[in-house]
Amino acid sequence: MRGDIYSRAMPTVRLRDGRTVEYGEFGEPDGKPVVYLPGTPDLYGGAMVGDAPAGAAGVRLVAICRPGYGASSLTPPGLASVGRDVDELMARLGVGAYAVHGVSGGGPFALACAAVAPERVRAVVASGSPAPWSIADPDQLTEREHAAVAALDRGEVEAAWTFMAADCQDLVDVASVQGPVEFGRNVAEPLLGETFARLHPEDYAVFVRGMHAALVAGVDGFVRDNLSWISHWDIELSAVKAPVQLVHGNRDVVVGTVHGDWLGKRLPDVECLVLDDADHGGTCLGDAGRVYTRLADALS
Repeated sequence: MRGDIYSRAMPTVRLRDGRTVEYGEFGEPDGKPVVYLPGTPDLYGGAMVGDAPAGAAGVRLVAICRPGYGASSLTPPGLASVGRDVDELMARLGVGAYAVHGVSGGGPFALACAAVAPERVRAVVASGSPAPWSIADPDQLTEREHAAVAALDRGEVEAAWTFMAADCQDLVDVASVQGPVEFGRNVAEPLLGETFARLHPEDYAVFVRGMHAALVAGVDGFVRDNLSWISHWDIELSAVKAPVQLVHGNRDVVVGTVHGDWLGKRLPDVECLVLDDADHGGTCLGDAGRVYTRLADALS
């Protein structure tokens, strides 16, 4: 399904309340259903990287465009509402039980899926997932992110959006003047690390195009994602009944193992896996074969 995916309309579902969710399907069409929650920001880059590994594992990979990305309607920040949207989408697609894979900024949303639909979500893998950032690792936040957190804590969502939008717009501006190749070399690689780019250059180029496309399309999804998980979450981790595997890399400079440590202490049924010699790209993109085999087994 790689092709020129960003030049054609992707399928959408109209939810009960009239909003729209865009999605794409990858892997094996008749396989075990796994929801893919992409990183922040991304459209279908990570899902296309996972297309072949999902197919080999017998997984039907349903990649979700979260609110503010693609044709998905923008909603106020929050994790739980996305979990409910995902569950409604999967029901509309005729799916009963399913598993969830969230990478990087998609990880908190993957946990939200399990929290709001514990009777249908059978397993979760969260790869390189942040915890509530301002609580678990506040020293990494920028000045404007700290201001956004303070506004959220006061209940001032519009002010928080303004601070976060200013922070996110910097990266959008860079993407708007650089093509995907230049952006991948100058911006994405320093964040993701060079290992995946060096070992899998074609897959890396596919992923970067998804990240670049998400940015040049606008800032809304990027801002909403960050506001949803940067401070206190609107889900209870104790409500996640499915077994969860948290995967982090010991060379990840974007989302350090401190996030996995924080989440691991609060999830009821959890395994924490630290990948040796793995940066953020290796953790989120290079581990797909193992992840989809695990999730397919959980659904068997």
